[in-house]
This record gives sequence, C-alpha cells and structure tokens, in this order.
Amino acid sequence: MNIQNEFDNINPGDSLNLTPGEYKGPLKITKPCIIQGKNCVIWGQNGPIVEILSKGVTLKDIQLEITSNENELDSIALLVHRGMNPVIENVGIVGKVVGIQKEEDTWDFPKTFNLGSLTPNCKYEKELRIISPIECKIKSDISSITIKTEKINRGFNDILLLIEPLPPNTIISGKLYLISRFTRRINIYGMVSDNLAISEDRKKSDDWIELIEGQRYELSTTTNNAFIGVGWHSNEFIKYQIQISGVTNENLNKNKEGDISSLLKKGDITQNKQNYIDKAVLCFNLSEIEKACEKIKVVLKIDPIVGGINNFSQIDKLYIRGISSKSENETFFYKMDQFSPLDNAITLFEIYKYKKNWKINPIGRSFRQ
Repeated sequence: MNIQNEFDNINPGDSLNLTPGEYKGPLKITKPCIIQGKNCVIWGQNGPIVEILSKGVTLKDIQLEITSNENELDSIALLVHRGMNPVIENVGIVGKVVGIQKEEDTWDFPKTFNLGSLTPNCKYEKELRIISPIECKIKSDISSITIKTEKINRGFNDILLLIEPLPPNTIISGKLYLISRFTRRINIYGMVSDNLAISEDRKKSDDWIELIEGQRYELSTTTNNAFIGVGWHSNEFIKYQIQISGVTNENLNKNKEGDISSLLKKGDITQNKQNYIDKAVLCFNLSEIEKACEKIKVVLKIDPIVGGINNFSQIDKLYIRGISSKSENETFFYKMDQFSPLDNAITLFEIYKYKKNWKINPIGRSFRQ
C-alpha cells in the first residue's frame, strides 16, 4: 500500500486508520487529520520519513524508523514545520526529530547494549550511559532486569541495570525504552553461560582420544545414534545457526552439496539440544539417513545482530566432541584454533561412509558466508 496515496484520498479532519504492518515512507501531511497506526511502522532509508505541514494533526500508535543515517538530513524521522504543533500519542522514534522543542536537541545512547556472557546464578550490575536533552523516564520490558532509577535527567546519566540470578543457557533479549513525548528504544542482548567451553570435569570414555588435524574417527558401530557436541567460550552474546548439508550418490562425483532435509525422516537430526557444557548437541540417527546420502557437512555460522558481534573475533576455545549415546561419556575431542577472527562461518566437520562404516572428519576451516 502506498501510504501517501492513502493519505491524499482522505478529507481534511478525517482519520487514516492503518492496519498493523510496515509502510514505506515518505509521508507528507498537508491537512488536518488523525493518523492512527495500531503500532505499525512507517520506515525509510532516507529522511524525513514523516513531514507535517499542517495544523490539527495527530499521530497515534505509530513507529517512525530510519534504517540508514549516512548524513544529517537522511537521519530525520519526523520533520515538523514551524507553528504546526501536532498531538503526539504513543509514537516511537528511530532517528531524529526536528521542529518540536527540546526533542530535537542531542540524544546520545547506544542502539544496542550487549551484556556479554554472564555467570549462572549470580547477580549483576551493568552501567549504561545516556545523554538526554530533557527529563524523561527509562523502562525495561525484560523481567530479569530492574532499573535502579527510572528517572533520566537532562544531560549525562549513568543508568544502573540490576540483573537477577539466572540459570545456565538463558538468552537475554529485549528492550529498554526512553519515554519522553516520544518513545526511543535500546536493544538488549546477553547470554548466561557457565563458561565451561572446555571443562576438565567432563567424563571421558575408556578409549577417549584427542584428535589431531587430519585424523578421522570411526563412529560407534554398536548404536545407530551419533551425538556431536559443539561449544566455545565468549564474553559476548553470540547469535548463531548450525547448517547441515549433504552429498548424495547422484552428485558425489561432482562434489556438489545440497540441503538434505528431504532425505531425512522426522527426528533424524536434533539441533540446539543444550547441556551444561555444549552450546549445542547434534543427534544423527545414522540408520535413518537414506542410502542416497553419502556425506554430511556441518557449518557453524555467526548471525549478525545490530551493534553486536558478526564474526569470530570474540570466540575462542571452539571445539567439537563425541558423546556416547549410552553413557554420555566423551568419546573424542577436537579443538579448533586455526580459524580467522574476521570470518563468520566455519566448517566444523563432515560425517561420511567408508566401507559401510560412518566416520567423522573434523575440519575447522573458516570462511566468509
């Protein structure tokens, strides 16, 4: 829907009722009206997103969002011409406001605040600096985070965030809101980890082995299940995905890889089954993988987050390890320490058939994806 065309078709004094969703700007408001958004987003790469050139305008339940701020003009989300004085009700802003007294002065706060990696069952205090041109309030939508003082004064403010004790493998994700005449938001990320990326207390099988580069390991022939743990250490919140692809008989000689989800029966591969050491445990039911699939490749990819980590620069002690499906003891261990910190993906390992037996080939080769 073209929001400007919708506006042009209403009469002066009417309401433009927008359904929830996203609308691409810009929008020039040239007559008295009510823009009722129902929490929709009006966005654009270049500002101003909304320009008010008339008196008698009300903006209600709308988010105005700049997606690029390469220069001062492009970063304007709302431009109000002199003397227009619109009514503002529950309007969120990502970008600058021009034409409303005090709101257009300098705001300085991070778009994203990364709490990093937190120790389980411990209280934390994190300090966040905010520069505000006016008095306003700050609120959190994260139940585990309390703000010591919700009042923000004009000028420099060091805001203390109180984080309650949380269990291992808890992901913290939410928002802080700066509430003045408008609402501005700060994205919050964090991870509660026991930091046991390579734990010395883990139980090992009698035939445990630490693999070296180029060494293969034959997966157990006494069970159809192969459990592979993946883990690392980081002091930052890392958003990631694990990609699994395979090579079939049909294209094996061509070395062509493809998605193998169609070849796997339901429940064959379980991702993100976390335990107290690993970030993820992958379960391969080898007996259920169709004969057409000869080789499986597993890749770890770092997903970008706004203001966060999007490569391996904050990761160390990356490893894979075998886990016995019967005793849960560790069967093998392979440490990966040759990856580039500037890459965002790494081939962890391949599982392949050799003389009807399944073997694992640790790789640890990083690349950009």
